[in-house]
Amino acid sequence: MDEWAKDHPHAMRLGTGSHAGSELRDVQKRRRARDPAISANVIIGLIKVATYLLDRQLRQLEKAFIEEGGFASA
Repeated sequence: MDEWAKDHPHAMRLGTGSHAGSELRDVQKRRRARDPAISANVIIGLIKVATYLLDRQLRQLEKAFIEEGGFASA
Protein backbone atom coordinates (compact mmCIF):
# COMPACT_ATOMS: atom_id res chain seq x y z
CA MET A 1 0.00 0.00 0.00
CA ASP A 2 1.27 3.45 -0.87
CA GLU A 3 0.47 6.29 1.50
CA TRP A 4 -1.16 9.29 -0.18
CA ALA A 5 1.13 12.27 -0.63
CA LYS A 6 0.08 15.60 0.89
CA ASP A 7 -0.93 16.89 -2.53
CA HIS A 8 -3.02 13.82 -3.44
CA PRO A 9 -6.62 15.01 -4.13
CA HIS A 10 -8.14 12.65 -1.55
CA ALA A 11 -5.59 13.57 1.12
CA MET A 12 -6.23 17.27 0.55
CA ARG A 13 -9.95 16.76 1.17
CA LEU A 14 -9.24 15.35 4.64
CA GLY A 15 -7.88 18.72 5.77
CA THR A 16 -9.67 21.14 8.04
CA GLY A 17 -11.68 22.92 5.37
CA SER A 18 -14.76 25.05 5.96
CA HIS A 19 -17.15 22.35 4.70
CA ALA A 20 -16.84 20.00 7.66
CA GLY A 21 -20.20 18.31 7.05
CA SER A 22 -19.47 17.39 3.45
CA GLU A 23 -15.93 16.35 4.40
CA LEU A 24 -17.32 13.99 7.02
CA ARG A 25 -19.69 12.43 4.46
CA ASP A 26 -16.75 11.97 2.06
CA VAL A 27 -14.72 10.31 4.80
CA GLN A 28 -17.62 8.01 5.66
CA LYS A 29 -17.92 6.96 2.01
CA ARG A 30 -14.20 6.24 1.74
CA ARG A 31 -14.22 4.41 5.07
CA ARG A 32 -16.67 1.92 3.57
CA ALA A 33 -14.52 1.48 0.49
CA ARG A 34 -13.70 -2.09 -0.43
CA ASP A 35 -10.08 -1.26 -1.15
CA PRO A 36 -8.12 -1.59 2.12
CA ALA A 37 -5.55 0.93 0.84
CA ILE A 38 -8.23 3.62 0.67
CA SER A 39 -9.44 2.81 4.17
CA ALA A 40 -5.91 2.81 5.54
CA ASN A 41 -5.10 6.14 3.90
CA VAL A 42 -8.29 7.73 5.25
CA ILE A 43 -7.39 6.57 8.76
CA ILE A 44 -3.81 7.85 8.39
CA GLY A 45 -5.14 11.17 7.11
CA LEU A 46 -7.57 11.55 10.02
CA ILE A 47 -4.80 10.76 12.50
CA LYS A 48 -2.66 13.48 10.89
CA VAL A 49 -5.48 16.02 11.09
CA ALA A 50 -6.19 15.14 14.74
CA THR A 51 -2.49 15.37 15.60
CA TYR A 52 -2.22 18.76 13.90
CA LEU A 53 -5.24 20.11 15.77
CA LEU A 54 -4.02 18.77 19.12
CA ASP A 55 -0.60 20.33 18.51
CA ARG A 56 -2.22 23.70 17.81
CA GLN A 57 -4.30 23.41 20.98
CA LEU A 58 -1.24 22.56 23.09
CA ARG A 59 0.69 25.51 21.66
CA GLN A 60 -2.21 27.84 22.44
CA LEU A 61 -2.51 26.50 25.98
CA GLU A 62 1.25 26.90 26.49
CA LYS A 63 1.10 30.48 25.21
CA ALA A 64 -1.82 31.33 27.53
CA PHE A 65 -0.04 29.69 30.47
CA ILE A 66 3.11 31.75 29.93
CA GLU A 67 1.30 35.03 29.21
CA GLU A 68 -1.06 34.71 32.17
CA GLY A 69 1.66 33.97 34.69
CA GLY A 70 1.48 30.21 34.91
CA PHE A 71 0.76 28.77 38.34
CA ALA A 72 1.53 32.08 40.13
CA SER A 73 -1.68 33.84 39.08
CA ALA A 74 -4.81 33.27 41.10
